[in-house]
Amino acid sequence: MKRRKLAASVAAVVALALLAIAGVMVRQEAIRRGTRDRFLGEGRRALDSYRLHHRDLLALRDRERQLCSTFRPDDGEEKRQAIWGIQEEVRDVRRILDRDLAAAVSGFTSTLIVEPRTRTPAVRWRSFTSASSRSANFRRTKAP
Repeated sequence: MKRRKLAASVAAVVALALLAIAGVMVRQEAIRRGTRDRFLGEGRRALDSYRLHHRDLLALRDRERQLCSTFRPDDGEEKRQAIWGIQEEVRDVRRILDRDLAAAVSGFTSTLIVEPRTRTPAVRWRSFTSASSRSANFRRTKAP
């Protein structure tokens, strides 16, 4: 009788311990998943911002090329100021691009650190870098 009570008590304690461990594991998984989603979201937002600002940069550079192609040495200070203003905007957008790129790398890398098995950041990053390299190759081979 005592053995049965002891065995039942031990079984109850083991069951409670297993439930507590399972609860902790579920909680840790939820925290990890939340952290992963937060880092992934940061990376996605930064990458979207990068793409948006990159389009702005291309438009600014086109405007700069147009103004520079029509510029003559005898043009007034007003045209020079316009070109300089666009060049300053280009510098500002490049700073923003650098910031966005760093944030995207940080977000996706942090996601992979939290959950190395997830493919989402790697796939998004690969698609971004291949699109960027295609764009860079196009700009390099584009006739002046």
